[in-house]
Amino acid sequence: MPWVRIDDHFDEHPKLQQVGPLAWGVWLAGLAYCNRNLTDGFIPWTKAHTLCSFTVAEDDGHVWKIGRTSGHVGEDADAGWVIGILIDAGLWEEVENGRGRIDGYRIHDYPDYQPTKAEIEAERDAKRRAGQAGGIAAAKARAIAPAEQKLEQNPTDGQAESKPVPVPVPVPVTKPEEERETHVSLVAVPKPNQVVRANPLWDAVATLCGKPATKNERSDFGETISQINDAGALPEQVPGFGEWWWRTYPDAKLTHRCLRGHWGEHLTAPERPPQPSDLKNPMLKAIVTNPNGLADIEAELRAKHGTDDDVRPLHRQHGGADEDRKRLSSGVRSAPA
Repeated sequence: MPWVRIDDHFDEHPKLQQVGPLAWGVWLAGLAYCNRNLTDGFIPWTKAHTLCSFTVAEDDGHVWKIGRTSGHVGEDADAGWVIGILIDAGLWEEVENGRGRIDGYRIHDYPDYQPTKAEIEAERDAKRRAGQAGGIAAAKARAIAPAEQKLEQNPTDGQAESKPVPVPVPVPVTKPEEERETHVSLVAVPKPNQVVRANPLWDAVATLCGKPATKNERSDFGETISQINDAGALPEQVPGFGEWWWRTYPDAKLTHRCLRGHWGEHLTAPERPPQPSDLKNPMLKAIVTNPNGLADIEAELRAKHGTDDDVRPLHRQHGGADEDRKRLSSGVRSAPA
């Protein structure tokens, strides 16, 4: 289908006046994607977040990002924010898989004002059959022409010259599809037998940080998945991020936004040195973590046995306690602001 059907008064519709020009661009790009790929209005989650770019690069090397502000507060605009606007306005609808996870979006009332996959395939098939019938008729006409020419050159003696009567061949004519009104409708059309696809990265982050509850939270959560997916994140790497976060920022709450802001830092972090808390033997832990730990244990043994015989092995085995403290000590950074 080479064209998208858009009413020339679309910008006057209340919903489209509400969402503004950024949402217009994503909405129109979504229509073009669906017509081009015959998806009947369905846009996969990953594709929806890459339909439009919100970054502009100039010839002199400057790169500009489109921003959104409210008073003195502002931040960069992104696909997740614009998609949330389209959903809130009723122009797009979320497609879930039954477990609270978004697999994509459906354009509201798409089949009422755009051709469906079945209609386009039927039209193409009719044109193909009409072309075949026309080709057959042309071949028969070409076969009759030489016979007519021969009769004109060698007419039969005593008989009037005659020409054969061509046999008419019916050619089916495809009735043009009735033009449908093109404007934005407000009536939702349910889509049965919707096929949903799994997103292991979404599930891994939801297991680590908790599932989003509202539409806005799911949209923001989706932006995190999109960014770490672009960075090459794998589902099996997500639990390792959690371990790194709790070691590095023990006082900070772990949310999905932490993955968005610190995924690269997690990948480039040096290997964690041993910590005193890793020791399982209580005697060794007391020696390493407490400067007077060895003296306290010796005093306890003397009080219990009344002799130094059982104390001397401690000096031989743990005489390097100071070295152990130096090897096991490592600073823990404070939580990010």
